[in-house]
Order: sequence, then C-alpha cells, then structure tokens
Amino acid sequence: MASSLSTGLTGLLANQQYIDTVGNNIANSNTPGYKSQQAVFSELFSQTLRPASGPGGNVGGTNPVQFGLGVRMSAIMQNVAQGVLNATGRSLDLAIEGNGYFALSNGTQRLYTRAGTCGLDSQSNLIDQRTGLRVLSPTGDVININLSQVIPPK
Repeated sequence: MASSLSTGLTGLLANQQYIDTVGNNIANSNTPGYKSQQAVFSELFSQTLRPASGPGGNVGGTNPVQFGLGVRMSAIMQNVAQGVLNATGRSLDLAIEGNGYFALSNGTQRLYTRAGTCGLDSQSNLIDQRTGLRVLSPTGDVININLSQVIPPK
C-alpha cells in the first residue's frame, strides 16, 4: 500500500515540474533570445520479483518480472534550434543564424546570449542593451564601433 502511494506521489511531483517548465516557456515566449525548454522523464528503480533465466535445451530464457517504483524528471533540455529572425529597424541589432552565441563580459566573467539587442556605451563599445555588458569579438576583444566609418557585414 505504501509503495503505491509513493509511486502515485512521484507522478504528481513530476507532473508539477513539467507544468512549471511549460509555464516558464509561456512566460518567456516574447523575451528576445529566449530558448524554450523541454522536460525529460525517467523511471525510478524497478523492483525485481523474479530474476531472468537463461536459455536451456529447446526452451528460451525468460525475462525478469519487475515493476517500476515511479517516475522522476531527469533533465530539462534546452532547445538550441534556430529561432525566428525579426527585423527591428535598429542598425545595431544583430542576429545569429545557425549555432552560436554572443559572448558578453562585465570585465571579470563571460556570459552568453542569443539576443542581439545591441547599442553603444559612452566609449563607443558595443554593448547588450538589456544588461549593459560589453559584446566580445570571436577573439575575446571588446568591439569598438567607429561611427564615422562604414563597415560591411560579414
């Protein structure tokens, strides 16, 4: 009796975590650069009532008799597929097509994002508009934009 209640409780808890994940996806659906998440479930350990047997003579072996003890959410997988590219009308907004992230720095740590809402700080360094962190080049340098020079896109 106690194991059936425990098994049912694991299902309720896993379902609650799934609903939390879906709710987070809905709440962030309009956030620039947000990548949705997906819940992954797995079975809790099974209890073996009868072990498997090997083949003998003209008879094949038998599978074990087991029953599961519930379910759990084993992981939350991040969706890394290409998102929709939207035109913003702002000349410093950027987009990444395919794999990759923008590297941002606050001077001591490096953070990564898919959102390309960029602007310039007082020293003409390219920054992330949402956080104010500096955008880094592929070599790790701070990107400085000379506004009097035209730079062709790459």
